[in-house]
Amino acid sequence: MRQSNLSKNHYGSQISYIIFTLGVLLIASYHWYPASSKVVAFNVITSGCDYLSPQKGCQLITSQSLSFWIPSIKEDRFKILLSSETINSDVTEKEANISESFLNSKVELIPRAQGLFFEIKIPIGKHRLTIEDRESSEEWSINISKQTEPDWLVEHKKITQSHQFKRAIDKLHLVLKEKKNVDKALVMHYLARAYLANNEVDRAAFYLDRANELFSVNETFNKIIDNSTVLIYIYLILKDNPISAKAILDSLPSVDNDAKSVFYRTFYTAHLNSYLGEIRLAESRYFEAQKIAHKFNLEREEIDTEHMHSRILVNSGKFAEAIAIRKEIINKIPDAWSDCRKAKYHNGLGWAQNQLLETQPSTKNNSPLPALTHSLQLLEKSCPKTSTDRINVLINLSKYHYLENELDAAYGRLEQVKKIETQFSYQQKLEILELEALFELAQNNYDASIVIFEQLWRLADQVKYSNFLLKALVGIAKAHEGKGEADSAIVYYERAEQLVFNNTLSIPVTGSQPEFLASKVNFSYRYVDLLSRSGKMREALEKARKFRSHWLSSIFKMNQLAVGNLAQNREWITLVSRIKRLRKSIIAQQTLEWSLPFDQIDNANRLLEEQKLKLATLFDESVRLVNSANLSTEFHFGEPKENELFLFFYPITNGWIGFSYEQTEMKSHLIQLNENQSANHAQMASEWVDVFSQSIDEAKTVIVFPFGEMKSVDFRTIPYKDANLFRYKNVLYGVDLKRLQLGKDRDHISNQSLIVANSLGDLKETELEAKSIENFIARKNWRSKTLTNEETVIEEVKQKLQEVQHFHYAGHVFSTEDYLSQYQIPLTKNVNLNSTDILMLKRVPRWVVLSACNSSTPGRMTSTESLGLAHAFVIAGSEQVIATSKPVADKQAKLLMTQFYQHWKSGNNFAETFRQAQLDLIEHQPEHDWLAFRVITL
Repeated sequence: MRQSNLSKNHYGSQISYIIFTLGVLLIASYHWYPASSKVVAFNVITSGCDYLSPQKGCQLITSQSLSFWIPSIKEDRFKILLSSETINSDVTEKEANISESFLNSKVELIPRAQGLFFEIKIPIGKHRLTIEDRESSEEWSINISKQTEPDWLVEHKKITQSHQFKRAIDKLHLVLKEKKNVDKALVMHYLARAYLANNEVDRAAFYLDRANELFSVNETFNKIIDNSTVLIYIYLILKDNPISAKAILDSLPSVDNDAKSVFYRTFYTAHLNSYLGEIRLAESRYFEAQKIAHKFNLEREEIDTEHMHSRILVNSGKFAEAIAIRKEIINKIPDAWSDCRKAKYHNGLGWAQNQLLETQPSTKNNSPLPALTHSLQLLEKSCPKTSTDRINVLINLSKYHYLENELDAAYGRLEQVKKIETQFSYQQKLEILELEALFELAQNNYDASIVIFEQLWRLADQVKYSNFLLKALVGIAKAHEGKGEADSAIVYYERAEQLVFNNTLSIPVTGSQPEFLASKVNFSYRYVDLLSRSGKMREALEKARKFRSHWLSSIFKMNQLAVGNLAQNREWITLVSRIKRLRKSIIAQQTLEWSLPFDQIDNANRLLEEQKLKLATLFDESVRLVNSANLSTEFHFGEPKENELFLFFYPITNGWIGFSYEQTEMKSHLIQLNENQSANHAQMASEWVDVFSQSIDEAKTVIVFPFGEMKSVDFRTIPYKDANLFRYKNVLYGVDLKRLQLGKDRDHISNQSLIVANSLGDLKETELEAKSIENFIARKNWRSKTLTNEETVIEEVKQKLQEVQHFHYAGHVFSTEDYLSQYQIPLTKNVNLNSTDILMLKRVPRWVVLSACNSSTPGRMTSTESLGLAHAFVIAGSEQVIATSKPVADKQAKLLMTQFYQHWKSGNNFAETFRQAQLDLIEHQPEHDWLAFRVITL
């Protein structure tokens, strides 16, 4: 079998990585150090300080222990001392490879994130922690003071645990009159949180600002960041004011030796990126925040980051991944966490499952009801009746019941929400409006629903919530459709279509566009259905093709950069390479800053700024190049040639619509399904073949454009006349794009062939196949070049691919283990040829044979068109590609290829000759599956 469980590293460039690189934003930072006895050669990161300042060091009030991270992996290099005015047995002794010359204690050094992590319990009193570097004889030290938690704070915690927030506020105001300086700031810090818990958002923001003023005077920078992150949450989530949130974020001091400060700055930057729709930036920053949290053992923060990142996955259409992450989060929540906090994560899981149910109504194995019900139970048992989380759960329950057509239950939950006396966030207001409009629509109150959907549209437009803009536009279209006003409905569907395609630009091309489109274009089923029922069949087919192939069109535009003039192509590849190298250098430099001596930091920062300016210049150059490349922004779909018939299929509201399209005529046929009727896709294909039989009779070649669940049907096997369709017609599989002639002229290329086989050295049978093909090619008076084993160097393969008319590959293909699951061809030296490499070639062979398992299989299976190795060759310019849709046995593959190459005389009969080879073998050896191979074309 030409498949393997081996996993190969992926070194080829990814389009998603290129786009990520062009969108990356790097944050400048500066350093300060706690009080130290001398200049040090390394910087230690702390975690657990209530107050952290350059003058006073680390002060603990509520924390019981401190954590430290040393930027070195040599355990025996450091001597750790804790000198104290008060020493007791609270300093835990643990085993480690550390000298016995300690004054006070031993600690366990744990290797973590290219450094050493340790934790130490701090007793009441004043201390000085010193870390001596035995190799350099230098040291790092910090003053630590641990005081007893003040009585007012102990009492405040007891009151808030019983959710008596008004009482807590009154008590803190009395305490506030007695305090000064940093103590007063701490009271304001807790007062602000009490106001926030009591849903008094403006008062909370006021006291957070006041507290920050006092913390700033005392240079307690970590507390400023602590307060500011709550302010960012208020402005971004509760007030929908990203401008104020960004202003606070930009003004934050940089405290690079406090773990939580480093984490929260990164986390809320990601939050802001996500809010603004900058998905690529948000995703990369969440990953960075998660690494920081894991590095410093910030358990709660790490879970919060996973939770927020999964929201991005939902918004990108990756429901299964997001739901899996949220289930895993629930399984690892510590028992000691409060019920209110646990409820938040159960509600988050239910919300994600609701999104899946809304997008894929047939999904029943991921019901949101258990998670949402459990979340509400936890909230009603332990949390305030006006809590934001309780409102969110009730809204999600209302949405769930609506999706299950349980309107009375849905309406009842929404009424519970509206009775809560509190200030709703904009997100909650939008969701309430949407539900009210949907209830009116479900009861055929079309005019009332239009009024509410228009309110939803205005509010969503005000706060730039594109998801709710889409829902409002589709809702208005549905209402007009219900009123019988088809033309008005079409206008709103067109606006929704534009909104989806514009938003697709913010989604990583290779990573998420298929899922994003799949999750957003459900309205297109009604749109295409409405156009067909209105007699606008050509418009219906055009829209169906556009929705089917929009993602591949994006890929095609990227490919145009690689096929322009030679100088432009070289410039693009050079730019991408320089950007990647410079970005890698900047990241390495920022990592190194933590370990630089104090006197080298200024020079390092200057170098970093210079590198960032260079990166910005490269970004400008890349934008200039893209703008000058004359990329096609229109949809260019292929038209059938003489004696060709195109077959298209697209889902509609309750069924599927099929189109037959030839030069002179277009036909359609609608297959309606009952609400509870599951689709039999093979049976539907048979019905379409029967209905379109007259057009099929007149055609020599039938090109099938599979889509969604219809991809599982092999149309060649569908009954036709007294056999099957393949017996009578040359059936090809199409990629729905029109090839643009951008430097792909091959007339000057002589008849040459490239054969690559057994690149890993474990499929000797493929070398025999290659030798046989080489002999057949020679009989055609063609020249050929065969590369096997160690000869399959990627640079050589890519160069030859641009110089030949024909390419034959025999060997393995592998799927990557990342979220793309992209198939690629393994070559020597642990390097792979992937779809992106193919798309970036200046020129590709006219005819391609991929004699390997799954060589036509796309990466991630979605309901939109997807990209496999064969599709990449076709998009890049190959006319026809022979590839497999399933595993194939070596002997059968060799026999089929021998039969094919024996009879292939010229390029013009490439597909027909291959079909005849398959038919001959089907007749003489019917026990084998000879239809695993298929021909892909535009």
